[in-house]
Amino acid sequence: MASIFDGEGFHVTQVFSIERHLLSSGGFAVIHKGVFMSVDFKEVRDSYALASFFEGLMGAKGKPVAGSIRYSVCPSCGPSSDASVKCSVRNERWHCFACMKKGDVVDAAAAFFGVPAADAAQQLVGQGEQFMAKRNELPLMPKVVRDQESINQVISMLLGAQKLPDLACMDYLCSRGISKEIVEDAVFRKMIVTLPGDPNAALRFLLDCVGRDLLLKSGIWKEGSKAPAVCYRPLAFVNSDERGIEFRLIGESAVAIAKSIRYGEPGPWVWKGNDHAMIVEGAIDLLSAVQMGTKRTVIGLPGAKNWNADDKWLNALVGRHILVALDNDEAGQAGSKDLEEILKGRAIVRRYQHLAGCKDLNDQLKLEGRIN
Repeated sequence: MASIFDGEGFHVTQVFSIERHLLSSGGFAVIHKGVFMSVDFKEVRDSYALASFFEGLMGAKGKPVAGSIRYSVCPSCGPSSDASVKCSVRNERWHCFACMKKGDVVDAAAAFFGVPAADAAQQLVGQGEQFMAKRNELPLMPKVVRDQESINQVISMLLGAQKLPDLACMDYLCSRGISKEIVEDAVFRKMIVTLPGDPNAALRFLLDCVGRDLLLKSGIWKEGSKAPAVCYRPLAFVNSDERGIEFRLIGESAVAIAKSIRYGEPGPWVWKGNDHAMIVEGAIDLLSAVQMGTKRTVIGLPGAKNWNADDKWLNALVGRHILVALDNDEAGQAGSKDLEEILKGRAIVRRYQHLAGCKDLNDQLKLEGRIN
């Protein structure tokens, strides 16, 4: 068989069948009309800028939002209203907050064209130089300046003003299986603060409690915006060191938006119990573990991989019994493996076995209401 390189990212060999083969290199071999074409996915991903694909081929108009570019159209679930910024592009990856699909430029092309990844990569190459990488030509996203000391002041003021949790936030947490008693205990432990569930009332509360100037200085209120985005996310979880806070939606939004926004330094939420520890993913799973009766100290990570090996909370676990219960998905499993490697020989570590069909501890709480 003769072999040539076609100059467009494919290696071509003459053959006599029509098939598709997975290559060990991570690409695909496409055999069509007697021509064998091996698709180098890495070369395609490196050559074609994702934002150029969205704006050039899909005709989307980007909007800079907090270091990413947001679009009202998704390669998978299609367009929404112009007010929507449901699809985020950052670091050559896209994530739609409506359908929860995500991926790189090849995944975007496959979803948009409705074809397998190998065919999508071939179609990208077929577009010529129109959507080749133009990262230097894309507008630089303005860096959002968030003053940490101002964020600390905002958190302190919100904690000081918190009394009983807002009823809408309470109803939401109860719908997730968390009891009123646990919610009130979390407020007492300074883990939860709530804004009024009505966005207009939330804005008035923030202006009275914190003030516009401090909200702007902290970066929580973006200059030029009519109101802070947190007005639509009234449920907030405060890091154990009170240097970070995450605001969350408590229901379905009319437009597809991110369900949570974090401000300040990343760090875990901690519910102090006995000397044994349980590591979970997210504040809701932390509350779920407490609700299901664990007596362990529960540590909720703000993401499966959102931690560092030299974090103080992690080094404090040396010599203890640790139960790792991150989400039962690809990211959670990868994060669990990394934690096990870091703690190997330093602590007694066991991985939690989720119930079949349960993605996380909150799923299990709603299904069974107890820890395995």
